Amino acid sequence: MRGSLRFNPNIEKDLLFLFSEKLFSGPSIEGYSIDHKDVVLKMLADALNDPEYDFEGIIFDEEDEYFCLPFEWDIEDPRFFFEVAYKAAFNHWGDELIKSNRKVLHPNVCTKN
Repeated sequence: MRGSLRFNPNIEKDLLFLFSEKLFSGPSIEGYSIDHKDVVLKMLADALNDPEYDFEGIIFDEEDEYFCLPFEWDIEDPRFFFEVAYKAAFNHWGDELIKSNRKVLHPNVCTKN
């Protein structure tokens, strides 16, 4: 069984684990400055607070050469995927950003789930 089949992209617990283990523990993310982290959270929050934002277009854009998810995944709610991404980013960077006097929205403010 391939690794991606062990995780369900429609289950928050699975996504939080994957974001934590595969994204936030990677060398490229570890080099993010406080400004990088602030921009990532702000961009996610802005998208999540925009009722017209096209999350599906990001997930299912076959022309994108830089964003790739496992082929086997059937993401039922693209917005949910990015809500969980925001929660994961907040969990990893929220305290640091708040201590640096950055305005950070709590996930309850910009997520539905």
